[in-house]
Amino acid sequence: MQHLSPTRIVLVIASTVVLVLAAVVLAPQKTASKGSALLPGATARVPILPFVNALDWLPRNPVRDGSVDYTASLQSAIDAAAGGTLVLPDFPVLVTKRPGVGHCLLVRTPIEIRGSPSSRIIESVGACQILRVENASGVRLVGFTLRGRGGQGVGLAHGILQVFGGEDIAIEDVTALDSDADGIVIADAKRVSIRGCRSIRSSKSGLYLSRCVGGIVADNIVEDGVGHRTGQGSIVGTGIQISSSTDVTCTGNVVRNGVGIGILLDANSTGVAPTGCSIVGNRVFGWRNTLNPDVSSGIRLQNSAAVTKTRSLVAANTVERCGTHGIYVENQDGVSVLGNTVIGSDRSSICISTSNGVHVLSNVVLETDASGSGSQSGLHLINGAAGVVAQGNRIEARATSPYAPSAYDQSSGGGNSIEPQQRRARTPPATGLWSRGDTVWNSEPWPGAPIGWVCTSAGTPGVWDVFGRIE
Repeated sequence: MQHLSPTRIVLVIASTVVLVLAAVVLAPQKTASKGSALLPGATARVPILPFVNALDWLPRNPVRDGSVDYTASLQSAIDAAAGGTLVLPDFPVLVTKRPGVGHCLLVRTPIEIRGSPSSRIIESVGACQILRVENASGVRLVGFTLRGRGGQGVGLAHGILQVFGGEDIAIEDVTALDSDADGIVIADAKRVSIRGCRSIRSSKSGLYLSRCVGGIVADNIVEDGVGHRTGQGSIVGTGIQISSSTDVTCTGNVVRNGVGIGILLDANSTGVAPTGCSIVGNRVFGWRNTLNPDVSSGIRLQNSAAVTKTRSLVAANTVERCGTHGIYVENQDGVSVLGNTVIGSDRSSICISTSNGVHVLSNVVLETDASGSGSQSGLHLINGAAGVVAQGNRIEARATSPYAPSAYDQSSGGGNSIEPQQRRARTPPATGLWSRGDTVWNSEPWPGAPIGWVCTSAGTPGVWDVFGRIE
């Protein structure tokens, strides 16, 4: 028998060890069963989320002109995509309201529903929600259109896209067309956003947040609101409405041409006042309500309940040709109205009523028209407004009869401080509308020259007298 040399023995042992290690490494790894701890060296299995193409759930060769009802098929696709993603077809899909409920389609689980510019879910009967999301968290809706019957609704309270409850709701690049009530609605939810959406020809509110906590309504377009008839026959309507919500920001939106109020921040029927909400950097144009002018404004902050410290901010907005008032504040304390531009109101451009501690700073007001009502002004304090501070505003009222002064305190609320307008120039004004108490400081002083001029009688340009000489 041939004896192995020591060197060969070492090589054999080393080869055996290598083979054993390779077998261990290459062996299939076990995963832990549900509810058990992972075994040493095991890895968790990553769940595969469903990805559903709604077209696969429609009948073979579906009708693509929106004339055939596919409600059941589309609902089945939504259910199959629970927890994952549903891709909508790139053609109109007709749905109808289910018997005994107020909606056509229902979402109750986390989901992403997305479409293309040609993806439309349409409904033709009216008085219903096309898509309802109910108590679901982690929902994202993006890039499709919902189209309703349209027309001026009567006594309806819903959105053709309606979200109720839940958390972490994102609606992006969704279009709501021709709703006979509201366009896009989110109620009783936390951490919500409506971004880059469009609401066209809605009857009641284009975009509506109610009783939400933490949210943003940004960079949307709302236009051509048709107005809604209440059960009592009054006409109402809003472009964007934020009711009884906390820490919601409304920014960068374009709200143009509609019946009612451009942007409304209020307390809904629960009486809970909005808190810590901001309306910043929006453009509001052409919102009027000729049949119900008392609720016609560009931006309106109003609580029906008792005055409450809301800490609302209205800043850097442009409000133009919006009916009764450009910016109206009623029953909201601690509001800041900063750096807005208001052009062409039918009555007082900025009006403060029954509110305390409102700051009106550095706003520009042009072309206030008091010809139809009288007792109006660029800045108007009424009905017990108290502790109002107004500074640094540029207010130029329109020359009409009766004359609209730059500011008018008719409130009898007490503690108000309205600073007259102040400018710097080489001479007193020869043009423009000016109010009594407005001041122009001499921008080129010299010994013996006036320190400045003060308006002693309002008008165009009013009467200006020298105050003080440089000695």
